[in-house]
Amino acid sequence: MSEEFAPSRRQFFVAGAVAAAALPGASSVTSLFADKPFDMQDLAEWKSHVGKQFFLNDQTQMTLVAVKGGQKQPAVGQKRRHNFTAVFETDRQVESDGLYRVAHAELGHAQLYLQPGVSTRGAPTMRATFS
Repeated sequence: MSEEFAPSRRQFFVAGAVAAAALPGASSVTSLFADKPFDMQDLAEWKSHVGKQFFLNDQTQMTLVAVKGGQKQPAVGQKRRHNFTAVFETDRQVESDGLYRVAHAELGHAQLYLQPGVSTRGAPTMRATFS
């Protein structure tokens, strides 16, 4: 099978975002990011965005509050040089873990698997782990 018939996971999500943006009543936030997936793949890139505002499912505002490096190194051949966890604080608790759309006005969007939690201050958090 040729490469042109095997879309990458990123292409799959971009196509879904473009289709969602075309739906009647799609939010203005969705349309801003429809064609720009995140280009952040590494610990240093994520750390440079701590303090920035993101949107969860184009509705809930959240802030990237921490990026923590992990112990284990990714497998040979992977683009990431380190595994890490990104922690976001939200203004309301999300009940379950799962795949969520995360967007930023300048950085674009991504589908991330997020796990809810609570910070040491008691604020609701969402955590994404990259390995």
